Amino acid sequence: MKKLVMMVMVVMLAGCDSVGQYQNAAEQVESERVTLEGKIKISGGIALLKTEDDLVGLDSYTIDFEDFDGMEVAVSGEYSGEVLYVESLAVK
Repeated sequence: MKKLVMMVMVVMLAGCDSVGQYQNAAEQVESERVTLEGKIKISGGIALLKTEDDLVGLDSYTIDFEDFDGMEVAVSGEYSGEVLYVESLAVK
């Protein structure tokens, strides 16, 4: 009986360790920095970038996209979900 209880505890502890490793790996995933070119369009207060292939939602902590409405730009930043958080912008 002692051996059975000991084996169950070892298996449970081993399982907990594995789960912890997966959670830590998921927390360390970082998005990659990307650069896109296109035309900025403001629609209903939302900033969008019209590229050759797509329409991308934009957000930024430092850039007011309304100043660039209708301009061709290159933006660099990181995605969070579907939105590109822009860190830098250059007018083309």
